[in-house]
Amino acid sequence: MKTTSLFKPLNWIKFLINPKKGFDVAIKIISDYPRIQNFLKIKNKLYRKLIYEFFIYIIAKNKSLNFYFLKNNEKIDQINFDINDFKNHRNKIFESLAYNGIVFIENVLDTNEKEKILSSFDEIKKNNLQSEWLDKNLINASEVKYKNSKTVNISYARKNLKVLPQLENISEIITSRVFGRTVDSYAEFFLHESKEKELKDSFDDTNFHMDRYLPCLKIIYCPEKIENCDGPFGFIKKTHKLNNSLIKDFLYETDTSIINENKISSLIDEDAIKATCKSNTIIIVFTNGLHKRNIFLEKNVFRKTIFLQYTKKFNKLSLFNYWKYNRNFAK
Repeated sequence: MKTTSLFKPLNWIKFLINPKKGFDVAIKIISDYPRIQNFLKIKNKLYRKLIYEFFIYIIAKNKSLNFYFLKNNEKIDQINFDINDFKNHRNKIFESLAYNGIVFIENVLDTNEKEKILSSFDEIKKNNLQSEWLDKNLINASEVKYKNSKTVNISYARKNLKVLPQLENISEIITSRVFGRTVDSYAEFFLHESKEKELKDSFDDTNFHMDRYLPCLKIIYCPEKIENCDGPFGFIKKTHKLNNSLIKDFLYETDTSIINENKISSLIDEDAIKATCKSNTIIIVFTNGLHKRNIFLEKNVFRKTIFLQYTKKFNKLSLFNYWKYNRNFAK
């Protein structure tokens, strides 16, 4: 729901009939982390620019977000690291993340936790959720995302992150650095199955696009290797910076969340990557930058990933809470 919903008289009447529900709905509307789809409904370009610049001003006051999403950071080309780097040379990883918007960390979990995750994916594949799931009903996410297409099937289920303590610990370390304070998430299991070989630009999300226009962190865990044919995640480095002139021009002028790749072909050639990786790797990425899912080049491919997302717990109101999120700033 949009913020303008708060000003409709019919909704005031609903609020009076059921104040508790009305209050909950109002808080949700006010706190929901902004999506680009709502931003694009603002047709007045000047108003759109004023809103974006206002949020940049607010975000600049959060020391951590300023470091990752606004500061002109030192150039670091390395984006591939190991768990030993994460333990012993953590600063370089986060400096690279701030500059590039994406990093990879290999060998992150021990064998027991990795095998527990693979066993959970087997439950999803067999449509028989028996272990510690938040909901025993498997969701067909492809029906929501791709409507009636039968090209790719996506099965989805969630676990409490506490049942995966090593992944939870990694999440706590990363969020405390990015946001200035630990932020909770769920372990969202996605099993992609390619029913057919995909064609170029099969779906909207196989084009470079933006979901959010404000700071957005995702952690993607890959228990098995992901190769070029497996529909790997795609990202254009450095497009996560809110003051990036290309991104600002795009946001001020566009009517769609998808960018015309022909207009940024040189940028794609220089900075776009396909996130192929070894098994037992996490990808830390800022998805307010330009990203996509690359197409599946073969049929009957299964891609297993766990997504950790944070916009439920770190919401729009969190951007204004400097006292809470600036206390533990670490560069």
